[in-house]
Amino acid sequence: MNVKHVQVAFEKVECTLPVTSIFPQRCIAPEYRRTAKYKQISKSIEAVGLIEALVVYPRKPGEYLLLDGHTRFDILQLQGRHEVRCTLSTDDEAYTYNKKVNYTAPIAQHFMILKALQNGVPEQRLAEALDVEVENIRKKRDLLNGICPEATQLLHNKDVALEVFAVLRKMKPVRQVEAAEHMIAGGAFSTLFAKALLAVTKPEFLVQPTRKPNVVGNN
Repeated sequence: MNVKHVQVAFEKVECTLPVTSIFPQRCIAPEYRRTAKYKQISKSIEAVGLIEALVVYPRKPGEYLLLDGHTRFDILQLQGRHEVRCTLSTDDEAYTYNKKVNYTAPIAQHFMILKALQNGVPEQRLAEALDVEVENIRKKRDLLNGICPEATQLLHNKDVALEVFAVLRKMKPVRQVEAAEHMIAGGAFSTLFAKALLAVTKPEFLVQPTRKPNVVGNN
C-alpha cells in the first residue's frame, strides 16, 4: 500500500515581522471600516492586543504576501504599529486557506479566548473589547468541558451552534464521536439535530441514563 506524505502547510512557530514588509492582496474599503464588525475587531486589538497571528507567505527575502488577516492588518496599520506577529505559510495558495477560515468556528473562538485569559487579560476587559456580556466569555471559555478530544478534533472547524456542546456533554465519549460524525455527514450542526441524536442514544451511552419510574403494584 502506498503511503502518502502530507506536507505541513504552516511553520510551527510564530515570528515578528515589520509591517512594511507585508503586502496585502486586497485593500479594505472605507465603507467596511464603518461596520460594526470592523469596529469590534479594532476595539478588541486596542484593548487586548492581537490574539491570532496573521498568516503570511515569504515571497522573497524581506517581502511577505498576506494570506489571512487583512482586516487585522489594516487596523494595525491605522494604529501605527511597526511590527506584527505572523505565522509563516509554506504555500502561497490564499484561496484554499481563506476558504477554510472565512469565519471563526466556535471551537477556534474558545481557544482564542483561553489564550487571551492565559496572557492575563481579565474576563471583564475581554468582554468589553468584544462587546459581549462576561457570561458569554465564560460560556465560550468552558465550551469544551466534558467534550472528548476526538469529538473536538472532528468539529474544530465546523460552525456548530453553542448549545450543541451542552447536548454532547450528556453523552459518553464514544457516542460524542458518533454524534459528531453524524453531524458532519449530514452537514447539520444545529441544536435541534443534536437533541435528536441524544433522543435516540442508548442509555448505556449516556452520562446519566434516564431511569424508568418505579411501578408500584396494588397490595
